[in-house]
Amino acid sequence: MDADALARSLEGLLPSELIKNLKAQCIDQECFMGLTEQTLKLFDFPMGHIILIIKLIGRIEDGKQVLVDHSSTNNHQTPDKSTHDLHTGSADELDDGHDILRQHVSAKYLSTLTEYELSPLREICLRWKRMSDSGFPCTAKPYFPGVPLKELQQNAIVSGADNEPRPKRRTPVTHTTEGDTQRRSLRSERAQLMRPAESSDSDHSDLDDDANDIGQENLESAGARWGSRRYKVPALPHNQEALKAMSPSLPAYNVEEILLGDNISKKFVPDLKEGFLFEEKTRKLLFRVIVKGVCDKFTRENNPTKDIKEGIAKSITVAFPQFQKLINVPGKMPWSHIYGNNTGHVANIVKRLQSASNAKQPKSKKVQKKKQTSSTTCTIDIAALALVMPDRVHRMEILDGMSKSFELRQADRSKGLSITELITKYPHLLSYKGEVIAAEFKLMFPNAEDMPVKIQPLIPKVIEHFQDPKINPALKDDTLKAFMLMASSLPHSIRRKTIALPQEDDLVIRVKLGVDIASFVDERRADKKKAVQPYLIAVQGALSEDVLQFFLVLDSFPMELGRIPFIRGIDWVLKACCVFNVHYPASWNQFFRFCQTCLYKVFISGEDDVPPSSSQLYTRLMSL
Repeated sequence: MDADALARSLEGLLPSELIKNLKAQCIDQECFMGLTEQTLKLFDFPMGHIILIIKLIGRIEDGKQVLVDHSSTNNHQTPDKSTHDLHTGSADELDDGHDILRQHVSAKYLSTLTEYELSPLREICLRWKRMSDSGFPCTAKPYFPGVPLKELQQNAIVSGADNEPRPKRRTPVTHTTEGDTQRRSLRSERAQLMRPAESSDSDHSDLDDDANDIGQENLESAGARWGSRRYKVPALPHNQEALKAMSPSLPAYNVEEILLGDNISKKFVPDLKEGFLFEEKTRKLLFRVIVKGVCDKFTRENNPTKDIKEGIAKSITVAFPQFQKLINVPGKMPWSHIYGNNTGHVANIVKRLQSASNAKQPKSKKVQKKKQTSSTTCTIDIAALALVMPDRVHRMEILDGMSKSFELRQADRSKGLSITELITKYPHLLSYKGEVIAAEFKLMFPNAEDMPVKIQPLIPKVIEHFQDPKINPALKDDTLKAFMLMASSLPHSIRRKTIALPQEDDLVIRVKLGVDIASFVDERRADKKKAVQPYLIAVQGALSEDVLQFFLVLDSFPMELGRIPFIRGIDWVLKACCVFNVHYPASWNQFFRFCQTCLYKVFISGEDDVPPSSSQLYTRLMSL
């Protein structure tokens, strides 16, 4: 099959723009079947198109897809859906999907779509039908974002001489029956499940949104951020017996029996018993079924106590130990990311159930924290120490003086002093190319681990297994590319139901050799609407993109770091955020929290814990 015939056979399977690009490269069928991701990158294909091609080649090799030249048939006919359907499903299910589409979507609009464009809409219908058949609360009809629906004929015209509109039917007011109450409760529950939730680290999207996501961005073809649909963790901190022995007073529930009682969840039980973990959407489904099953049987009006909620979390980890947290946090249980201190997956699901059933939530008393006042004394003359010349001769004197005055800086940080005020009072924080900041971080967190050493071996695996079409595949720095892939897979706290792309210029700004760094920092600080700091400045060669040296910018103070690896520069940025007590960059907040809790293993306070999304990302990385 030559290039022209291949282009005709790909109609309806791939976007027309992508087919034109393949045809322009004179790619025939034999060449098409031999395409790889590396080859397509050489031709500058977008990552989204690369994923579509690789997926299609895989279906052809598995025998699920056949390429047929339609030159002998009418070009305006729609290809046979059983041959060209992009999604798996039986013939009866595909027919049901078509029927549901015809019931709700405008026929004129459907006639303009290709089989490739119809596929995600059909998948929405199938997902909606499966949830409706299983009895799970969902909307009365599928939701198709941005798709014209059939107009409801509310005012039908009466066939007669006058052709006047039929009067609206009035519903008599009667006493509310028990059936009416149940129906209203079900409608309210469905509406609450479809309601946009506040930004949360876990379980903030519902199943209907999961189905709608297929129409906007096919998770299998364009997302696939978690790689395969299931994976295993090589080593677990605790076995079932050890988990069962922890907190023996908590109630225990047969979560396996609850999952087996659900038509959708029961098919995952065999893999769960073998130690497999699933992607985020499946995990949410399983947890919701478990929490709802326990609340329906053991609670009243979906108001479980803290012991019941923590008992659910413990029962999940005892039945399926792969859900436990891989990072041991002092004072925290291995299931604290599932439920701990009224946070985590279980707490969020319970709030959903309470909102759906209009249950009265018990009000908790606010306990005011007592302000701790402590006086700090220091024998070091801070003013005299600030005047010592930061050269090689006085290096040990300065480091020793900064160590002995650590308690004073801790008190100043608790008062909320700004970066400029701290640097003005302790100018040696900028000395010795970040060595003083590193020593200060070590004094603050003596048990902190070295992030670059832990993450460096995982960077090639992240690039191989994590994919996101929004991330520029032309990024030459593998470390930055891997960090952006991981950051894009974490939830974002600013925009609900979406994951905002991490911004490169929130971390590093690239300038050419010869630029006045001090003037550049002042100009950027004046022009920037939203201050982002600390950040890095990478000075590149005049004729090349090689980084000659890095600067760490703190307010208006650029501190030279020298020629260091980019990953070490990010290490300085995070340490500077902790030392100067400033917020992480907004678009990188969740990723820095992941680095802080899972890689450095640093916890700011006694109540600080690993966020559930960070725990899941760390588990995924350990399984690579």
